Amino acid sequence: MNLKMTALPLYELRNLFDLLARTPANDWLWQIFILLTAAACAFAVRRPAKRLISQRATYTFEEVRRWPLGIGLFAILLWTGQTLIQQSGLNAEALRLSALGATAWAAANLALRAVGRTPLGWGTVALIVFITLLEAVGLAAPVVDALDSAGISLGAITITPWFAIKAVLVVGGLLWAAQHVGDLIDRTLTREQILSRSGKVLFAKLARMGLLVLAVLLSLGFLGVDFTTLAVLSGAVGLGLGFGLQKVVSNYVAGLILLADRSIKPGDVIEVEFAGGQLRGEVTELAGRYTTITLRTGVETLVPNDILISSPVSNWSHTSKSVRIRIPVGVSYSSAVEQAQELCREAATVAARVLTSPHPVCLITGFGDSSVNLDVRFWIEDPEVGIRNVSSAVYLEIWKRFREHGIEIPFPQRDIHLRSWPNQTGLSAEPRE
Repeated sequence: MNLKMTALPLYELRNLFDLLARTPANDWLWQIFILLTAAACAFAVRRPAKRLISQRATYTFEEVRRWPLGIGLFAILLWTGQTLIQQSGLNAEALRLSALGATAWAAANLALRAVGRTPLGWGTVALIVFITLLEAVGLAAPVVDALDSAGISLGAITITPWFAIKAVLVVGGLLWAAQHVGDLIDRTLTREQILSRSGKVLFAKLARMGLLVLAVLLSLGFLGVDFTTLAVLSGAVGLGLGFGLQKVVSNYVAGLILLADRSIKPGDVIEVEFAGGQLRGEVTELAGRYTTITLRTGVETLVPNDILISSPVSNWSHTSKSVRIRIPVGVSYSSAVEQAQELCREAATVAARVLTSPHPVCLITGFGDSSVNLDVRFWIEDPEVGIRNVSSAVYLEIWKRFREHGIEIPFPQRDIHLRSWPNQTGLSAEPRE
Protein backbone atom coordinates (compact mmCIF):
# COMPACT_ATOMS: atom_id res chain seq x y z
CA MET A 1 0.00 0.00 0.00
CA ASN A 2 2.80 2.41 0.91
CA LEU A 3 4.67 1.58 -2.29
CA LYS A 4 1.50 2.22 -4.26
CA MET A 5 0.91 5.58 -2.60
CA THR A 6 4.55 6.55 -3.17
CA ALA A 7 4.46 5.55 -6.83
CA LEU A 8 1.22 7.47 -7.53
CA PRO A 9 2.73 10.99 -7.50
CA LEU A 10 5.63 9.84 -9.68
CA TYR A 11 3.19 8.27 -12.12
CA GLU A 12 1.06 11.45 -12.32
CA LEU A 13 4.16 13.59 -12.71
CA ARG A 14 5.38 11.36 -15.55
CA ASN A 15 2.01 11.69 -17.26
CA LEU A 16 2.20 15.46 -16.95
CA PHE A 17 5.60 15.60 -18.63
CA ASP A 18 4.44 13.22 -21.35
CA LEU A 19 1.41 15.39 -22.02
CA LEU A 20 3.59 18.49 -22.34
CA ALA A 21 6.03 16.64 -24.60
CA ARG A 22 3.25 15.48 -26.92
CA THR A 23 1.81 18.98 -27.35
CA PRO A 24 1.89 19.99 -31.03
CA ALA A 25 3.89 23.03 -32.06
CA ASN A 26 0.75 24.86 -33.20
CA ASP A 27 -0.77 24.41 -29.73
CA TRP A 28 2.44 25.69 -28.14
CA LEU A 29 2.34 28.80 -30.33
CA TRP A 30 -1.27 29.57 -29.34
CA GLN A 31 -0.53 29.09 -25.65
CA ILE A 32 2.59 31.27 -25.81
CA PHE A 33 0.61 33.95 -27.66
CA ILE A 34 -2.16 33.93 -25.04
CA LEU A 35 0.41 33.92 -22.22
CA LEU A 36 2.27 36.95 -23.60
CA THR A 37 -0.98 38.80 -24.39
CA ALA A 38 -2.31 38.22 -20.87
CA ALA A 39 0.97 39.40 -19.34
CA ALA A 40 1.01 42.54 -21.50
CA CYS A 41 -2.63 43.39 -20.69
CA ALA A 42 -2.15 42.81 -16.96
CA PHE A 43 1.02 44.93 -16.92
CA ALA A 44 -0.65 47.73 -18.90
CA VAL A 45 -3.79 47.85 -16.74
CA ARG A 46 -2.16 47.28 -13.34
CA ARG A 47 -0.73 50.74 -12.67
CA PRO A 48 -3.65 52.84 -14.04
CA ALA A 49 -6.12 50.70 -12.07
CA LYS A 50 -4.20 51.24 -8.85
CA ARG A 51 -4.03 54.99 -9.47
CA LEU A 52 -7.77 55.09 -10.18
CA ILE A 53 -8.54 53.25 -6.93
CA SER A 54 -6.26 55.55 -4.94
CA GLN A 55 -8.01 58.59 -6.45
CA ARG A 56 -11.55 57.36 -5.95
CA ALA A 57 -11.00 55.98 -2.44
CA THR A 58 -9.00 57.31 0.51
CA TYR A 59 -6.26 54.72 0.05
CA THR A 60 -2.81 56.09 -0.68
CA PHE A 61 -1.01 54.91 -3.77
CA GLU A 62 1.58 53.17 -1.60
CA GLU A 63 -1.19 51.13 0.02
CA VAL A 64 -2.78 50.21 -3.30
CA ARG A 65 0.61 49.47 -4.87
CA ARG A 66 0.97 46.33 -2.74
CA TRP A 67 -2.35 44.91 -3.90
CA PRO A 68 -2.00 41.88 -6.24
CA LEU A 69 -4.16 43.45 -8.96
CA GLY A 70 -1.74 42.71 -11.76
CA ILE A 71 -1.15 39.05 -10.94
CA GLY A 72 -4.87 38.57 -10.21
CA LEU A 73 -5.84 39.98 -13.61
CA PHE A 74 -3.09 37.87 -15.20
CA ALA A 75 -4.58 34.72 -13.63
CA ILE A 76 -8.11 35.61 -14.79
CA LEU A 77 -6.92 36.17 -18.36
CA LEU A 78 -4.98 32.89 -18.33
CA TRP A 79 -7.99 30.90 -17.12
CA THR A 80 -10.13 32.57 -19.80
CA GLY A 81 -7.58 31.75 -22.49
CA GLN A 82 -7.24 28.16 -21.26
CA THR A 83 -11.02 27.70 -21.51
CA LEU A 84 -11.08 29.09 -25.05
CA ILE A 85 -8.17 26.87 -26.12
CA GLN A 86 -9.84 23.76 -24.70
CA GLN A 87 -13.13 24.58 -26.44
CA SER A 88 -11.18 24.79 -29.72
CA GLY A 89 -9.91 21.24 -29.21
CA LEU A 90 -6.29 22.27 -28.61
CA ASN A 91 -3.93 21.26 -25.82
CA ALA A 92 -3.90 23.91 -23.07
CA GLU A 93 -1.84 22.16 -20.37
CA ALA A 94 0.86 24.84 -20.30
CA LEU A 95 -1.78 27.55 -19.83
CA ARG A 96 -3.40 25.52 -17.03
CA LEU A 97 -0.10 25.26 -15.16
CA SER A 98 0.60 28.97 -15.68
CA ALA A 99 -2.88 29.91 -14.48
CA LEU A 100 -2.44 27.69 -11.40
CA GLY A 101 0.84 29.40 -10.58
CA ALA A 102 -0.58 32.89 -11.03
CA THR A 103 -3.64 32.03 -8.91
CA ALA A 104 -1.44 30.62 -6.14
CA TRP A 105 0.75 33.74 -6.23
CA ALA A 106 -2.28 36.04 -5.91
CA ALA A 107 -3.85 33.90 -3.16
CA ALA A 108 -0.58 33.82 -1.19
CA ASN A 109 -0.28 37.61 -1.48
CA LEU A 110 -3.83 38.07 -0.23
CA ALA A 111 -3.21 35.65 2.66
CA LEU A 112 -0.16 37.58 3.81
CA ARG A 113 -2.09 40.86 3.57
CA ALA A 114 -5.03 39.45 5.54
CA VAL A 115 -3.12 37.59 8.26
CA GLY A 116 0.26 39.33 8.10
CA ARG A 117 3.73 37.85 7.97
CA THR A 118 3.02 35.65 10.96
CA PRO A 119 3.35 31.87 11.44
CA LEU A 120 -0.35 31.59 10.53
CA GLY A 121 0.21 33.63 7.37
CA TRP A 122 3.21 31.59 6.24
CA GLY A 123 1.34 28.40 7.12
CA THR A 124 -1.52 29.53 4.87
CA VAL A 125 0.97 30.23 2.08
CA ALA A 126 2.45 26.74 2.50
CA LEU A 127 -1.04 25.22 2.31
CA ILE A 128 -1.77 27.19 -0.89
CA VAL A 129 1.47 25.97 -2.46
CA PHE A 130 0.73 22.37 -1.44
CA ILE A 131 -2.78 22.48 -2.92
CA THR A 132 -1.43 24.06 -6.12
CA LEU A 133 1.15 21.31 -6.53
CA LEU A 134 -1.48 18.63 -6.00
CA GLU A 135 -3.72 20.23 -8.61
CA ALA A 136 -0.82 20.61 -11.03
CA VAL A 137 0.07 16.90 -11.03
CA GLY A 138 -3.57 15.78 -10.91
CA LEU A 139 -3.61 14.49 -7.33
CA ALA A 140 -6.08 17.00 -5.91
CA ALA A 141 -9.14 14.86 -6.69
CA PRO A 142 -7.79 11.67 -5.02
CA VAL A 143 -6.72 13.61 -1.92
CA VAL A 144 -10.14 15.31 -1.70
CA ASP A 145 -11.87 11.93 -2.04
CA ALA A 146 -9.72 10.52 0.76
CA LEU A 147 -10.46 13.47 3.05
CA ASP A 148 -14.16 13.30 2.22
CA SER A 149 -14.53 9.54 2.68
CA ALA A 150 -15.15 9.45 6.45
CA GLY A 151 -16.90 11.84 8.79
CA ILE A 152 -19.54 12.44 11.41
CA SER A 153 -23.19 12.74 10.36
CA LEU A 154 -25.24 15.51 11.95
CA GLY A 155 -28.68 15.28 10.43
CA ALA A 156 -28.44 15.98 6.72
CA ILE A 157 -24.85 17.24 7.00
CA THR A 158 -21.78 15.00 7.14
CA ILE A 159 -18.78 16.70 8.71
CA THR A 160 -15.60 15.35 7.14
CA PRO A 161 -12.04 16.72 7.21
CA TRP A 162 -12.57 18.10 3.72
CA PHE A 163 -15.85 19.74 4.81
CA ALA A 164 -14.05 21.42 7.72
CA ILE A 165 -11.23 22.69 5.50
CA LYS A 166 -13.72 23.92 2.90
CA ALA A 167 -15.82 25.62 5.58
CA VAL A 168 -12.84 27.50 7.01
CA LEU A 169 -11.60 28.61 3.60
CA VAL A 170 -15.01 29.58 2.20
CA VAL A 171 -16.43 31.29 5.28
CA GLY A 172 -13.16 33.05 6.12
CA GLY A 173 -12.63 34.15 2.52
CA LEU A 174 -16.15 35.48 2.04
CA LEU A 175 -16.18 37.34 5.35
CA TRP A 176 -12.74 38.80 4.61
CA ALA A 177 -13.90 39.89 1.16
CA ALA A 178 -17.11 41.41 2.58
CA GLN A 179 -15.14 43.32 5.21
CA HIS A 180 -12.66 44.74 2.71
CA VAL A 181 -15.32 45.61 0.14
CA GLY A 182 -17.17 47.43 2.92
CA ASP A 183 -13.98 49.33 3.80
CA LEU A 184 -13.53 50.22 0.13
CA ILE A 185 -17.12 51.54 -0.07
CA ASP A 186 -16.61 53.49 3.15
CA ARG A 187 -13.40 55.06 1.91
CA THR A 188 -14.94 55.86 -1.48
CA LEU A 189 -17.95 57.60 0.09
CA THR A 190 -15.74 59.90 2.14
CA ARG A 191 -14.75 61.70 -1.07
CA GLU A 192 -18.27 62.06 -2.41
CA GLN A 193 -19.67 65.60 -2.21
CA ILE A 194 -23.30 64.79 -3.12
CA LEU A 195 -24.20 62.90 0.05
CA SER A 196 -24.21 64.51 3.48
CA ARG A 197 -21.95 63.18 6.24
CA SER A 198 -24.80 61.34 7.92
CA GLY A 199 -25.94 59.95 4.56
CA LYS A 200 -22.45 58.64 3.89
CA VAL A 201 -22.30 56.95 7.29
CA LEU A 202 -25.79 55.44 6.85
CA PHE A 203 -25.08 54.13 3.35
CA ALA A 204 -21.71 52.71 4.38
CA LYS A 205 -23.16 50.91 7.40
CA LEU A 206 -26.09 49.49 5.43
CA ALA A 207 -23.70 48.34 2.69
CA ARG A 208 -21.39 46.70 5.23
CA MET A 209 -24.29 44.94 6.96
CA GLY A 210 -25.70 43.77 3.61
CA LEU A 211 -22.31 42.43 2.51
CA LEU A 212 -21.83 40.52 5.77
CA VAL A 213 -25.33 39.01 5.55
CA LEU A 214 -24.71 38.07 1.91
CA ALA A 215 -21.37 36.49 2.84
CA VAL A 216 -23.00 34.40 5.57
CA LEU A 217 -25.84 33.27 3.26
CA LEU A 218 -23.42 32.39 0.45
CA SER A 219 -21.23 30.48 2.90
CA LEU A 220 -24.17 28.45 4.22
CA GLY A 221 -25.42 27.76 0.70
CA PHE A 222 -21.97 26.75 -0.55
CA LEU A 223 -21.51 24.39 2.39
CA GLY A 224 -24.86 22.75 1.67
CA VAL A 225 -26.65 23.89 4.83
CA ASP A 226 -30.44 23.67 4.53
CA PHE A 227 -31.94 27.04 5.43
CA THR A 228 -35.05 25.39 6.83
CA THR A 229 -32.93 23.95 9.62
CA LEU A 230 -32.19 27.51 10.78
CA ALA A 231 -35.80 28.05 11.90
CA VAL A 232 -35.09 26.78 15.43
CA LEU A 233 -31.92 28.85 15.60
CA SER A 234 -33.73 31.98 14.45
CA GLY A 235 -36.41 31.37 17.10
CA ALA A 236 -33.74 31.11 19.79
CA VAL A 237 -32.07 34.26 18.52
CA GLY A 238 -35.42 36.07 18.57
CA LEU A 239 -36.01 34.94 22.15
CA GLY A 240 -32.55 36.17 23.13
CA LEU A 241 -33.20 39.51 21.48
CA GLY A 242 -36.45 39.82 23.41
CA PHE A 243 -34.73 39.34 26.76
CA GLY A 244 -30.97 39.59 27.09
CA LEU A 245 -30.16 41.63 23.99
CA GLN A 246 -33.06 44.07 24.12
CA LYS A 247 -30.89 47.03 25.14
CA VAL A 248 -28.25 46.23 22.54
CA VAL A 249 -30.80 45.98 19.75
CA SER A 250 -32.43 49.19 20.97
CA ASN A 251 -29.11 51.01 20.64
CA TYR A 252 -28.55 49.68 17.11
CA VAL A 253 -32.05 50.66 16.00
CA ALA A 254 -31.60 54.09 17.59
CA GLY A 255 -28.35 54.48 15.65
CA LEU A 256 -30.12 53.78 12.36
CA ILE A 257 -32.87 56.26 13.28
CA LEU A 258 -30.29 58.97 14.04
CA LEU A 259 -28.61 58.37 10.69
CA ALA A 260 -31.91 58.33 8.81
CA ASP A 261 -33.57 61.45 10.28
CA ARG A 262 -30.25 63.38 10.47
CA SER A 263 -31.17 64.93 13.80
CA ILE A 264 -27.57 64.36 14.93
CA LYS A 265 -24.75 64.29 12.39
CA PRO A 266 -20.97 63.92 12.55
CA GLY A 267 -19.58 67.39 13.13
CA ASP A 268 -22.54 68.66 15.18
CA VAL A 269 -21.97 70.25 18.58
CA ILE A 270 -24.52 68.84 20.99
CA GLU A 271 -25.30 69.04 24.69
CA VAL A 272 -27.00 66.13 26.46
CA GLU A 273 -27.55 65.06 30.03
CA PHE A 274 -25.38 62.03 30.66
CA ALA A 275 -24.09 60.32 33.82
CA GLY A 276 -25.67 62.91 36.11
CA GLY A 277 -24.26 65.97 34.35
CA GLN A 278 -24.33 68.00 31.16
CA LEU A 279 -22.12 66.69 28.38
CA ARG A 280 -21.17 69.07 25.56
CA GLY A 281 -18.88 68.31 22.67
CA GLU A 282 -18.56 67.55 18.98
CA VAL A 283 -20.03 64.40 17.43
CA THR A 284 -17.06 62.70 15.78
CA GLU A 285 -18.52 59.26 15.03
CA LEU A 286 -21.94 57.66 14.71
CA ALA A 287 -21.36 53.96 15.32
CA GLY A 288 -23.97 51.22 15.34
CA ARG A 289 -24.31 51.00 19.13
CA TYR A 290 -22.95 54.32 20.37
CA THR A 291 -22.11 57.87 19.39
CA THR A 292 -18.66 59.31 20.06
CA ILE A 293 -18.69 62.83 21.52
CA THR A 294 -15.28 64.50 21.74
CA LEU A 295 -14.97 67.09 24.50
CA ARG A 296 -12.76 70.15 24.36
CA THR A 297 -10.38 68.35 26.72
CA GLY A 298 -9.81 65.71 24.03
CA VAL A 299 -11.68 63.03 25.98
CA GLU A 300 -13.92 60.87 23.80
CA THR A 301 -17.16 59.89 25.50
CA LEU A 302 -19.17 56.98 24.09
CA VAL A 303 -22.87 57.70 24.58
CA PRO A 304 -25.36 54.87 23.83
CA ASN A 305 -27.62 55.82 20.94
CA ASP A 306 -30.72 54.99 22.96
CA ILE A 307 -29.96 57.93 25.31
CA LEU A 308 -29.80 60.36 22.39
CA ILE A 309 -33.23 59.16 21.23
CA SER A 310 -35.00 59.18 24.60
CA SER A 311 -33.35 62.22 26.24
CA PRO A 312 -33.56 65.94 25.34
CA VAL A 313 -30.56 66.95 23.24
CA SER A 314 -29.45 70.52 22.48
CA ASN A 315 -27.96 70.56 18.99
CA TRP A 316 -26.00 73.77 18.54
CA SER A 317 -25.54 73.20 14.81
CA HIS A 318 -28.61 71.27 13.66
CA THR A 319 -29.71 73.60 10.85
CA SER A 320 -27.10 76.33 11.26
CA LYS A 321 -23.75 76.55 12.97
CA SER A 322 -24.31 80.16 14.03
CA VAL A 323 -24.50 80.34 17.84
CA ARG A 324 -25.12 83.37 20.04
CA ILE A 325 -22.99 83.76 23.15
CA ARG A 326 -23.73 86.07 26.05
CA ILE A 327 -21.27 87.16 28.73
CA PRO A 328 -22.18 89.32 31.80
CA VAL A 329 -20.18 92.48 32.61
CA GLY A 330 -20.60 94.90 35.52
CA VAL A 331 -19.49 98.56 35.68
CA SER A 332 -19.44 100.99 38.57
CA TYR A 333 -22.29 103.44 39.13
CA SER A 334 -19.78 106.28 38.79
CA SER A 335 -18.75 105.18 35.27
CA ALA A 336 -20.22 106.39 31.97
CA VAL A 337 -22.55 103.54 31.09
CA GLU A 338 -23.00 104.58 27.44
CA GLN A 339 -19.22 104.62 26.95
CA ALA A 340 -18.91 101.24 28.63
CA GLN A 341 -21.51 99.79 26.28
CA GLU A 342 -19.69 101.15 23.24
CA LEU A 343 -16.38 99.74 24.48
CA CYS A 344 -17.98 96.31 25.01
CA ARG A 345 -19.36 96.29 21.48
CA GLU A 346 -15.99 97.34 20.10
CA ALA A 347 -14.18 94.64 22.10
CA ALA A 348 -16.52 91.93 20.84
CA THR A 349 -16.13 93.10 17.25
CA VAL A 350 -12.33 92.93 17.18
CA ALA A 351 -12.12 89.54 18.92
CA ALA A 352 -11.24 86.60 16.69
CA ARG A 353 -14.04 84.28 15.45
CA VAL A 354 -16.82 86.80 16.34
CA LEU A 355 -19.16 87.51 13.42
CA THR A 356 -19.68 91.07 12.31
CA SER A 357 -23.21 90.25 11.18
CA PRO A 358 -25.32 90.08 13.27
CA HIS A 359 -23.49 92.88 15.07
CA PRO A 360 -22.45 92.44 18.71
CA VAL A 361 -24.76 94.22 21.15
CA CYS A 362 -24.47 95.32 24.77
CA LEU A 363 -27.63 95.63 26.85
CA ILE A 364 -28.36 96.83 30.38
CA THR A 365 -29.98 93.95 32.24
CA GLY A 366 -30.38 95.48 35.69
CA PHE A 367 -28.96 97.41 38.62
CA GLY A 368 -27.06 95.35 41.13
CA ASP A 369 -25.89 96.05 44.66
CA SER A 370 -22.62 97.56 43.51
CA SER A 371 -22.72 97.65 39.68
CA VAL A 372 -24.75 98.35 36.59
CA ASN A 373 -25.22 94.92 35.01
CA LEU A 374 -24.48 94.69 31.29
CA ASP A 375 -24.94 91.75 28.91
CA VAL A 376 -22.62 91.47 25.88
CA ARG A 377 -24.08 89.28 23.12
CA PHE A 378 -22.30 88.20 19.95
CA TRP A 379 -22.42 85.38 17.36
CA ILE A 380 -19.93 82.76 16.19
CA GLU A 381 -20.21 80.09 13.46
CA ASP A 382 -17.72 77.49 14.67
CA PRO A 383 -18.91 76.22 18.07
CA GLU A 384 -16.99 72.97 17.58
CA VAL A 385 -13.76 74.98 18.10
CA GLY A 386 -14.90 76.00 21.59
CA ILE A 387 -17.06 78.50 23.47
CA ARG A 388 -15.00 79.44 26.52
CA ASN A 389 -11.94 80.42 24.50
CA VAL A 390 -13.82 83.03 22.44
CA SER A 391 -15.54 84.32 25.60
CA SER A 392 -12.13 84.67 27.22
CA ALA A 393 -10.85 86.63 24.21
CA VAL A 394 -13.80 89.05 24.41
CA TYR A 395 -13.34 89.47 28.17
CA LEU A 396 -9.66 90.30 27.63
CA GLU A 397 -10.48 92.97 25.02
CA ILE A 398 -13.08 94.48 27.36
CA TRP A 399 -10.55 94.60 30.21
CA LYS A 400 -7.98 96.39 28.04
CA ARG A 401 -10.43 99.05 26.92
CA PHE A 402 -11.87 99.62 30.40
CA ARG A 403 -8.39 100.23 31.76
CA GLU A 404 -7.54 102.64 28.92
CA HIS A 405 -10.69 104.71 29.44
CA GLY A 406 -10.91 104.54 33.22
CA ILE A 407 -14.07 102.42 33.38
CA GLU A 408 -14.22 100.85 36.82
CA ILE A 409 -15.28 97.23 37.32
CA PRO A 410 -16.69 97.25 40.88
CA PHE A 411 -16.31 94.64 43.53
CA PRO A 412 -18.59 94.13 46.57
CA GLN A 413 -17.99 96.75 49.31
CA ARG A 414 -19.62 97.31 52.70
CA ASP A 415 -19.61 100.46 54.89
CA ILE A 416 -19.50 99.61 58.62
CA HIS A 417 -20.75 102.27 61.13
CA LEU A 418 -19.77 101.75 64.82
CA ARG A 419 -22.52 103.19 66.99
CA SER A 420 -20.80 102.34 70.33
CA TRP A 421 -17.52 100.82 71.56
CA PRO A 422 -17.60 98.56 74.62
CA ASN A 423 -15.44 99.81 77.54
CA GLN A 424 -13.92 96.60 78.85
CA THR A 425 -11.32 96.15 81.58
CA GLY A 426 -7.83 95.95 80.20
CA LEU A 427 -8.73 97.69 76.97
CA SER A 428 -7.74 101.21 76.27
CA ALA A 429 -8.52 103.51 73.45
CA GLU A 430 -5.06 105.07 73.75
CA PRO A 431 -2.66 103.98 71.06
CA ARG A 432 0.28 101.84 72.14
CA GLU A 433 3.77 103.19 72.04
